[in-house]
Amino acid sequence: AYKNTSLKDLTISLKNVSNKDFDNWIEKWLNTTNVSILSPNLVIDNDEITSLSIQQKCVTVKGEKVLRPHQIKVGFYKYNSDKSKLEKYHIVNVELIEELTNIENIQGLTKPDILVVNDEDLTYAITRLDPTSLENAIKSMHLIDDDLTRSILWSSIFNQVSDRILSTEKYLTALYNNLAYEENDAIVQTVLEQTLNILNYMKPGKARQAIVNLAEFARNALKNSKNYDLKKVWANAYVDFMLKMDLQNFTKAKNLHVKRLMQLLNNEFENFKTDKQLKWKIARVLYMHDFYSINDLDEMLKVDPSGDGKIGYLKAKSSFISKSKKLELFQQITTDNTLSNEQLLALIEGFNTGISDSEKLYFASKYFEIIEQVWNNKTIVMAKHIINGLYPKIIDSNNIPEYNPVIVMATNWLTSNLQAPHVLRKLIIENNDLTLKALRCRSIN
Repeated sequence: AYKNTSLKDLTISLKNVSNKDFDNWIEKWLNTTNVSILSPNLVIDNDEITSLSIQQKCVTVKGEKVLRPHQIKVGFYKYNSDKSKLEKYHIVNVELIEELTNIENIQGLTKPDILVVNDEDLTYAITRLDPTSLENAIKSMHLIDDDLTRSILWSSIFNQVSDRILSTEKYLTALYNNLAYEENDAIVQTVLEQTLNILNYMKPGKARQAIVNLAEFARNALKNSKNYDLKKVWANAYVDFMLKMDLQNFTKAKNLHVKRLMQLLNNEFENFKTDKQLKWKIARVLYMHDFYSINDLDEMLKVDPSGDGKIGYLKAKSSFISKSKKLELFQQITTDNTLSNEQLLALIEGFNTGISDSEKLYFASKYFEIIEQVWNNKTIVMAKHIINGLYPKIIDSNNIPEYNPVIVMATNWLTSNLQAPHVLRKLIIENNDLTLKALRCRSIN
């Protein structure tokens, strides 16, 4: 009594209740790294299942193979007679222990149009889709009634893009085919957030065109949605894509873009009221493209002098286009010790808005010159915000990923600063790994 319990106390209690030994589970789950990948091996003959097995694979950061115990359900889905629904017609419980687990008693079952490994999301793992399931999910996963199953499919598709198995083009096809029909606002928001990451996996020219298309898609979904929470998600997504739109594409249809943004800003959108945070986000776009002046932002701040309003004002005001103003902002972010956490993050977000390739290269060089000084002079929290927030954005280059200028600079810094603080080096290594991953995805997209 009167002391903290330990993990051992918990496992003893669990063992007493379940009559199972948890030592092996703890060793495999808590003392190893990386996520298990579960992949189906489905064999079909004459529209019937001949065999089905699930393969699990995990390699730790040390390069060691690890096989974890998983309790999963595998769901079998098929189009109904008029193809208006994808319905679950069978489900099996499976315990995975070995690298390859054969599923019994399913031979002769009608082949599924979509096979969902880890249906009901009972274990923590990355799941893959077989080719037929992937094709049908991209085409019409919205026809599945269960929210959780659709969420699992979206996650699987995103991971296959992230792991360079599926192209970004296929991902966007899945989005255009399904997301406008999605009625769960949490799923829509998650997929749209993932889509912002997917843009980093695309070559710049394709990404710029994708942003134009996504902005139009989001606005149409906003118009057509009957659910207010969904309208809010789509409205924010529309403005997020407008924030990412390059100067050339915005200028091509500037009058139209400004008209649409002003409609949203002035609450002229049918059955939708724009909240203050979204208004500030719209103001950022208008200020970036010289439709709003600093006086317009000042007037907005008079109407909304709240804490959120002041942060919105700071983000908008710091969303500069010119290099000289970016330099002032870079210096303020890295040297001003009077900023609060919120103010610092607002300035960083503004700095990263509308930054060109030439500016990326310029500020990448400055970044690696000052990061150790920043680490030594700031609190740990502030320093992490700056190190992660200002980490150089990907520079367009024809070089293979390992020779991209950002990767070269990071590698040189790590090689030359072996005595730098461990946590600082860890942050640079992690950011470098994420950049390299995005560049490798770009190489196939």
